[in-house]
Amino acid sequence: MRNYLDLAQTPTILELQRERGSRGRYDDVSDGPDALSPEEVAHLTDSSSFFMATVNEEGWPYVQHRGGDRGFVKVLGPTSIGWAERSGNRQYLGTGNVVANGRVSLIFVDHARRTRLKLLGVATLHREPDDELRDALNPEGRRDDGVITVEILATAWNCPKHIPQLVDAEQVAAIVRPLQERIDELEATIAGLEAPPTAGLDCAEVIATTDEQLAALDGEPQAALVGHLAGCDRCRTHLAGRTCD
Repeated sequence: MRNYLDLAQTPTILELQRERGSRGRYDDVSDGPDALSPEEVAHLTDSSSFFMATVNEEGWPYVQHRGGDRGFVKVLGPTSIGWAERSGNRQYLGTGNVVANGRVSLIFVDHARRTRLKLLGVATLHREPDDELRDALNPEGRRDDGVITVEILATAWNCPKHIPQLVDAEQVAAIVRPLQERIDELEATIAGLEAPPTAGLDCAEVIATTDEQLAALDGEPQAALVGHLAGCDRCRTHLAGRTCD
């Protein structure tokens, strides 16, 4: 693969870098690696969306969001990726530009990890892909509108400084689900516990109880009194020989 800046920088860009004092940072334009790195493969195949920039025959750029199930972008080889096209509004602006030109710029953003991978490559639309390619890019057999493959010419990780940290609802749900299940389990356990035997017993009844009656209590009446006293400071004070009011 090529060095990303070697492809992206033009004389105008280089001159602007010199004017702004940043030229020295980007002098290294040595060739890139021969294949996608394991980190790049993981980033691409874990994505559920990306942005694709194309250019039409009149020179106008077009940026389009592409999305699908996590992992819908497949790595086909050391420097090639692809995905199945899904029917949208059927304007075919980006797809038409791929047919006319083929040069694309792709940006894959992982908001949760605040990482961003940029790709430059040449895309090809396969209107009627062979079975092998279709199976590789559309293993679920869902209806597609052809497939697109991209031969990657250069890659670059981008600065995370201004990437907002966002988490997919799907990822949040996966984290929250076991916690909610545990809460439901605990609530069911609490609901199944036998209520303390204090129902029907109030302060007036406790205050009116004589020492002889207290001494004679046993079984459920005694448990009811104990349960009431556990939550009533006034009655505990009364039974200790002090005024309850």
